[in-house]
Amino acid sequence: MRYRISEDPFWNKQPDASFVNELLRPVHSETPARWNIRSASEGELSFSRLALFLDFPDREGLLETAYADFRAFMRVCNIEEGDKAVRLKILNGETECREAYKINITRDEILITAADTEGVRRALIFIEDEMRRREGNFLPLGEIRRRPHVRTRISRCFFSPPSHASNEGMVNELASDIDYYPDEYLNRLAHDGINGLWLGASFHDILKSDIIPECGADSERRLKKLAKVVDKCRRYGIEIYLLSIEPASGYSNPFLENHPELLGSRGRYGNTHLFCPSTDGCKKYIDDAITRLFTAVPQLAGFIGITTGECLSGCGSNLHLECPKCKETFGSHAATLAATEKMIVDAMKKVAPTAEFISWTYSQRSWDRETVKETCRLRDTAVIHMQNFEDLGKPVQLGKERIALDYWLSYVGPGEIMSDSLAINKSRGVRTYAKIQACSSHEISSVPYVPVPGILYDKYRFIRDNNISGVVQCWYFGNYPCMMNKAACELSFEPFFPDKESFLLHLAGIYWGSDAPSAVEAWKKFEKGYRNFPVSVSFEWFGPMQDSPAVPLHLKPVDLPMPSTWLVRDPVGGDRVGECLTDGHTFDEAIELSRRMYTEWGEGNAILSALSDEGKRDRAEQKSVASAIANLFRSGFNVLRFYDRRHMLGIGRGEPESILDTLEEIALEEMSISRTMIPLCEVDSRLGYHSEAHGYKFFKEKLEWRIGELQKMLDTEFPEVRRRIKEGLEPLPFYYGKENGARVVRISSAENPLEFVNASGGEAMTTVCASEQDGTVTVTFRMRDGKNDTLFIRPEFRMFVPSAPIELKDGQIIMNDNFYYSFFGATAEQRRHAIKCRYALEPDGTAVYAITLDRAKLGIGENEPFRLSVHRNGKHEEALVPDDRIFSRLIQAKFSPDSYAFFIK
Repeated sequence: MRYRISEDPFWNKQPDASFVNELLRPVHSETPARWNIRSASEGELSFSRLALFLDFPDREGLLETAYADFRAFMRVCNIEEGDKAVRLKILNGETECREAYKINITRDEILITAADTEGVRRALIFIEDEMRRREGNFLPLGEIRRRPHVRTRISRCFFSPPSHASNEGMVNELASDIDYYPDEYLNRLAHDGINGLWLGASFHDILKSDIIPECGADSERRLKKLAKVVDKCRRYGIEIYLLSIEPASGYSNPFLENHPELLGSRGRYGNTHLFCPSTDGCKKYIDDAITRLFTAVPQLAGFIGITTGECLSGCGSNLHLECPKCKETFGSHAATLAATEKMIVDAMKKVAPTAEFISWTYSQRSWDRETVKETCRLRDTAVIHMQNFEDLGKPVQLGKERIALDYWLSYVGPGEIMSDSLAINKSRGVRTYAKIQACSSHEISSVPYVPVPGILYDKYRFIRDNNISGVVQCWYFGNYPCMMNKAACELSFEPFFPDKESFLLHLAGIYWGSDAPSAVEAWKKFEKGYRNFPVSVSFEWFGPMQDSPAVPLHLKPVDLPMPSTWLVRDPVGGDRVGECLTDGHTFDEAIELSRRMYTEWGEGNAILSALSDEGKRDRAEQKSVASAIANLFRSGFNVLRFYDRRHMLGIGRGEPESILDTLEEIALEEMSISRTMIPLCEVDSRLGYHSEAHGYKFFKEKLEWRIGELQKMLDTEFPEVRRRIKEGLEPLPFYYGKENGARVVRISSAENPLEFVNASGGEAMTTVCASEQDGTVTVTFRMRDGKNDTLFIRPEFRMFVPSAPIELKDGQIIMNDNFYYSFFGATAEQRRHAIKCRYALEPDGTAVYAITLDRAKLGIGENEPFRLSVHRNGKHEEALVPDDRIFSRLIQAKFSPDSYAFFIK
């Protein structure tokens, strides 16, 4: 009987997000560690009293929060305020740019010079940090000058709900009465150096429209809250950017379909239309929406439009230009996108001349490269262009080229898509922003951050050297106020650090004072390990590193997909671990990289754990995060090993009793890891929380449940498999198609055809048979009335490891490069040499495809079974095995793990 689990049993039993209380705690609530236990050194100013002269021009009172914060810092550090003291003065003077400042320190005076309120704010925070580095009321004599080279540093609220179209009933933050921007939370972000936040909302929700009158039913309330958020955040030097996908297609704007005069072609989702920029109504809609938005909220800093990707908007956002009206009006795909961008920026400059329009071309990795370059050549120079920093990067791991799609922290970058765009933007004077993940990325975001500031140093060195003037530092995750946010913003200022070591010591000193050198050694170990994270988008999106201490293991196969790493509702305990490998890494490679990762991380964690936290929260939380990650990496390594060894047991490779003993040892160690994680979660409520999932991937109750599930497996499945081994039976009969009514194609010299199953229940029109000679398997498909029909094949040359799809069409075999499967380059070439196709069309209209599979080149052992899922499409809809459990997910789209037939010798 099939394992029918459709959702995580804990998805709706989430613990309270009590970490929010930690964010509400005053930034300055305790004296830093080892404060004033030493005397001043030569070249230092020492003081116990300050006389504050805080009369900088500030008509709006924006510096009230900065002054209050500095006084709070003085109180916890036992610095008195009064006369007959060292004077701290603030002067209004010329600086190079906004946020720049100069600090002159003499024996009698600390003099801050700035040209704007935010230069003053940054200077006061720098003074606090410098004193923390020196572990007392000490400052260096002389002059300090700093200015930002990354002037726009945007993050997002860590705990507000995602604004996805389908988000499990969550309410957009503008429709909620909850205050997602408490004062001390904003103060933390200000201390990190953040000066912008993006807030997601759709035009059709927040804005009325004369063009689409159905829009904006709740506009007044939502805009009122948006304005309130803008005003509150500005008090901490933080500006708000609205982020949306506009002009929204029918996919995300349900009202668009009511207005056929605005519709363009259908997008890749098929059932909805795109908003056509060639229509007069589109330009009027954009102009009207932007005018309403910035009139209602004039202090809004700008608009970030995802102009390609996530979902569709106008005709130019599609993968290919399919709209005949846009082809006639604009001439090309690139020109259509550029025209849409220009409509937005022109509308914005009329109503808000200083606001920024940032065009984020998120999914251009999927576009033809020449079209990407053409969009850069045609883009209006008033548009700010943002690309994913690492996308389409090709790092080398274990001697092989890999592909980095989407976002990465472990890989430095830049990727090819950023490099190509940047070169053209620089030549044309178009400002370029980078989309990165400062604190964490899809690799692992079930912890608040990953402490690898050395990797950020390498990213920001490139950003600085190439005049990238703005960075969006997160998506829904990767934005917790922490040392990584701080690192990114410190790296955004000049003078830039001459080398990584000096930067790491500078950063570590803020938190660890005189223990900074030891903390830096730990961070170096973390970085060395983390750079081994297997680079493929499948490992990011479906890998085991997010929550493996909370998921069951299965000795007996259940053929359950891996959960999406950014969701909490997907069923957990998937044993199709190969879904995180696809064609990117072999099991051996992924295990070796994971071994390096957890080994180096463990060594770094031992260094950090040995440091005293002195009873201080900022030190204790760093130790908590590092320990949790150490457990996650060890557990992820174990999950990969468990299913690799299970495969060996299943196909009869190796000594079965010894393999079973190893599997038992792994299960017992996993129970120990789960037990270790429980007290960490109890002490640190941030652990396990994933801010895009808006919930916890692991927590105490789920960890306890997992321990129980592992014990059940040890008590039931292991004895059963041991008995089968002793009786001389296959240890895991699933591998030989002996469970769940599996369909089996016998590989024999004589034809033994197996009929497909017709979708309508009628007579089967397709058969398959297989034979083998000298290590080459020939699989023959005969399709009656099959000239114009196609066969779509999902192969598993190793059980539970999906490979890039194969299509048999028009007498040809099609194996296109597919970056999402990591199917490209040498991997794709090897596959094409390993699989050949012969085609014949018989007189009666029967189409015959015979594909040959070279076992050695495909890594299939001599007697090893493999699986194929085959669907016939066209006039006759049939399947080799009908779908049963159907899952919808990225990379594989809709698929059924039950649609595979076993090919067995």
